[in-house]
Amino acid sequence: MTAPDLVIRGGTTILPTGQRPADIAVTGGIITAVGSEVRDGAEIIDATGLIVLPGVVDAHVHFNEPGRADWEGWEAGTRGAAAGGVTTVLEMPLNAHPPTTTPAAFDQKLAVASQKSLVDFGLWGGLVPDNLDNLQILHQYSRSASRRRPASVRLWASMPKVRRRSSATRPTCGT
Repeated sequence: MTAPDLVIRGGTTILPTGQRPADIAVTGGIITAVGSEVRDGAEIIDATGLIVLPGVVDAHVHFNEPGRADWEGWEAGTRGAAAGGVTTVLEMPLNAHPPTTTPAAFDQKLAVASQKSLVDFGLWGGLVPDNLDNLQILHQYSRSASRRRPASVRLWASMPKVRRRSSATRPTCGT
């Protein structure tokens, strides 16, 4: 068995069973062991007196790249995410540029994110009234093993605006 790339020693680790002092081994970017008998690695971080937390998943981000990176692109957005403890972002499809409602836009977004994202990412696919013919293709993207990074496709539907009614005419449950 090869030595881990990184070992974080002596931190108070937050686990599903509670908090306790533990060492953490990381190999190839993946946590491979947690416990008190983790062997030394190529790099060792002394976390004594520190709290070691799991990374946060932000399931609702808007990065406007390619196209409007000056607003907020993948590099700047994920740098801020990483600084705040976020290890995975899921990019929303509709209020971003380009909106990921077609395979071509999805591929564009995936290419840029694969090059510039500093954390793990997934992409949401958007469902709008004029792209139903793309629904099956976008769904297949979630099953593609050939992609370099995770490309999760969840469909986020955009419904046409409905005129609001006043509370006096709004139906209630059971009517």
